[in-house]
Amino acid sequence: MISNLTLNTNINFLFGKLKLLSIYLLFIVLIWASFIGAFVHPLINTNRFLLFSCVFLLTILLNRKLVFLILPLQFRLYLVFAALAILSIIYSLDTSLAIIEIRNLIIVIFVFIGTYNFVTTINRIITVMNIFIVLLCVYALYLFLSIDIFSFGARFNFEEKSYNIIMLEFIVGVLFCFFLASFTEKKYPYYLLGILFLAIIIATGSVKGFIAISFFIVLSLIPYKFKFNFNLSIRKILKFTFLSIFVCIAIVFLSKMDFFDSGLSRVVATIMFLVSNDTQYAMEAAGSVHGVRDQLVSYGIEFWKERPIFGSGINNYRYLIQKNYGFPTYSHNTYIEILVGTGIVGFIFYFLFIISTFIFLIKKYLVLKEKSILLIIYGLVCLVIISFGQRMYAVIYQFIYIALILSFVKIKLRNKLFNLNEYEKN
Repeated sequence: MISNLTLNTNINFLFGKLKLLSIYLLFIVLIWASFIGAFVHPLINTNRFLLFSCVFLLTILLNRKLVFLILPLQFRLYLVFAALAILSIIYSLDTSLAIIEIRNLIIVIFVFIGTYNFVTTINRIITVMNIFIVLLCVYALYLFLSIDIFSFGARFNFEEKSYNIIMLEFIVGVLFCFFLASFTEKKYPYYLLGILFLAIIIATGSVKGFIAISFFIVLSLIPYKFKFNFNLSIRKILKFTFLSIFVCIAIVFLSKMDFFDSGLSRVVATIMFLVSNDTQYAMEAAGSVHGVRDQLVSYGIEFWKERPIFGSGINNYRYLIQKNYGFPTYSHNTYIEILVGTGIVGFIFYFLFIISTFIFLIKKYLVLKEKSILLIIYGLVCLVIISFGQRMYAVIYQFIYIALILSFVKIKLRNKLFNLNEYEKN
């Protein structure tokens, strides 16, 4: 006969597993919803995604029995910036634009706090990253089969979300693939998926995305420790051979489908324009090198000078440029958006958030000296590069990444200190 103690232990174990499974299911729904845009697009239904994010956070907190809430110092600085952005609705020139961005900020806050408070072990971090990668593979298939998104000339005709957001989703996927390849034993599957995601990034035609991810990949391939290992085996040779064949076949297959035509031609034209300043590439090149984005930044500085301390209201760059110059767009620069929206005060706190995150990671790398942490730093640099050509302060993918990496470094440091204390006791 089973004792009451054994029965209660089994019930508690099963209940714990069900709670864990429910949170993973929430992650799946949250990430997939953000991919397909059914919740996150401000013109579709941001309120529903906001409600779901709140449920996600409450589920995490209830799982922790609401004992305490962990918030890293870096994110507290971001919360000050977010609070200033939310308060800016009081004096915003266009409150409807401010409300859209405030909802996105609240979603980011809920998702970051929920993620950071859930991923308290290395296994959970790896699982969440794997969930993101698997869903990204499904999403890539969805893009190919359902939308024909990569057909020639379609870059500016996609109605659900911009190519820049799609680029960012797959860049985070590449960052996770390279991180897991360095941290786990299954390197080749992650590198293969990274190559697939890289192909999609190129196909989107995002120049900043191409530059940022190229920077990351080149740095990540630099040996962590300069030790030469000439130990070869038949298994390693076969793996390398099959990988090379697979990559060559994939490139040939994609080139036959005109997969790269639109995106690659735009990237190449931009790079050629930057190198040669030849105007024959100007029509195909990205607007950033043909003066358009430089103008957007200049206009932003003008708008900021009008209200330099607290700004004109979050997301109100759109209102000002439409009113003054007739352009229905945003600044394509995170820091200009923040300066115009929240002034120098909001800019300082967001800047401190980014800088303090870098300082934290670099200091912990000097203590732990692991390549995985070095890749984390490279990944954050990659996202910062993108932020100079895209608005990033309220993008969910960046903050999932930051939540995971901050938690990972904290856990690794805690484990090292624990092992060191155990060693000293013995």
